[in-house]
Amino acid sequence: MARARDREDRDDRAISGPFAADPPMPAHEYEAAKDQLALAARALDAQYTTSQTYPRWAYHATEPPRLIHSDEDAQALGEGWSPVPVGDEPAPPVVTALVPDTAVIGTPSFTLHVHGTGFLTGSVIVFNGFDEPTTVVSTTEVTTGVNMAVWAGPSEPLPVTVRNGAVVSNALTFTFTAPETPGLRLSGAPPVLRGAPKPVDTGA
Repeated sequence: MARARDREDRDDRAISGPFAADPPMPAHEYEAAKDQLALAARALDAQYTTSQTYPRWAYHATEPPRLIHSDEDAQALGEGWSPVPVGDEPAPPVVTALVPDTAVIGTPSFTLHVHGTGFLTGSVIVFNGFDEPTTVVSTTEVTTGVNMAVWAGPSEPLPVTVRNGAVVSNALTFTFTAPETPGLRLSGAPPVLRGAPKPVDTGA
């Protein structure tokens, strides 16, 4: 009886001691565990699309940042992409709206409001390739004045970006449009454009 009790004590110590370990895993269980780890890794990659707002930048250790506009865009990136900068690379700002985004030639000068994310103290609005005097309202808004006196005619869509140092945002476009052709409105009659024939009163 004493030998049997000693053997049980040794077995208990072997199982619960500091060097206790599970028996070797069978090959099929090992392969199943590998598959589970691979699924978990893919799930971590897919977390990029969880609770994100768009547009936003995606980062990769060996690829330049890309601007992502939807979950579908993010899922199409593949492995290795992250919603936060990889390494020491700073995050570019994101421009989401220009208010206004058009102006009519001949109207008064105005303040352009640029909305987005990631704006910093020292952020600069770049209007059609030129740095503009910029007021940083918050991390989501910067403004600049647009002097209409320097714009003599309509334009193609002009790029507007925001840069933090050397790091530049995505671009939205601003357009200057021609004024509408002035018209003449007669009481009780439809508007008549200048140069167009006037309605003829037939007396009917």
